[in-house]
Amino acid sequence: MKKWLFIFLTTVFFCSFFGFKVFSQETLNIKGSVHDTKNEAIIGASVTVEGTNIGVVSDINGNFMLSAPSESILKVTYIGYKPFTEKISRAKTFYNIVL
Repeated sequence: MKKWLFIFLTTVFFCSFFGFKVFSQETLNIKGSVHDTKNEAIIGASVTVEGTNIGVVSDINGNFMLSAPSESILKVTYIGYKPFTEKISRAKTFYNIVL
């Protein structure tokens, strides 16, 4: 019994000391724009994070903004265009997407 209590308290101590960053993902604010090959804005493109219910549509200028977990996959789709996917990283907060 004492052994299990010691293991439990040690685990609680280390988790509280080092935080739960190991178990959680950082949320990043992502901005970007969606254009075609002629550099014209694509209005209403679907911008989603794969595997989640996070998503927005691009505005009249092709711009979008959303919050997404780091290391997740950003997916942009629009009717008649090939889908675009890219891994989200902390190093990049603005995505210039050409469909």
